[in-house]
Amino acid sequence: MRAEIEKKLPNMKENQNVLLYFSLIDSRYN
Repeated sequence: MRAEIEKKLPNMKENQNVLLYFSLIDSRYN
Protein backbone atom coordinates (compact mmCIF):
# COMPACT_ATOMS: atom_id res chain seq x y z
CA MET A 1 0.00 0.00 0.00
CA ARG A 2 2.82 2.38 0.83
CA ALA A 3 4.41 1.81 -2.59
CA GLU A 4 1.13 2.58 -4.34
CA ILE A 5 0.81 5.93 -2.58
CA GLU A 6 4.46 6.78 -3.26
CA LYS A 7 3.88 6.11 -6.97
CA LYS A 8 1.01 8.58 -6.97
CA LEU A 9 2.82 11.20 -4.88
CA PRO A 10 6.50 10.91 -5.85
CA ASN A 11 7.15 14.58 -5.11
CA MET A 12 5.75 14.28 -1.58
CA LYS A 13 7.76 11.29 -0.35
CA GLU A 14 9.96 13.53 1.77
CA ASN A 15 7.11 15.64 3.11
CA GLN A 16 6.93 15.30 6.89
CA ASN A 17 3.13 15.26 6.88
CA VAL A 18 3.10 12.41 4.39
CA LEU A 19 5.58 10.46 6.52
CA LEU A 20 3.28 10.91 9.51
CA TYR A 21 0.37 9.73 7.36
CA PHE A 22 2.33 6.61 6.43
CA SER A 23 2.99 5.99 10.13
CA LEU A 24 -0.74 6.11 10.87
CA ILE A 25 -1.44 3.66 8.04
CA ASP A 26 1.27 1.30 9.29
CA SER A 27 -0.19 1.42 12.80
CA ARG A 28 -3.68 0.59 11.57
CA TYR A 29 -2.81 -2.21 9.16
CA ASN A 30 -0.04 -3.92 11.11
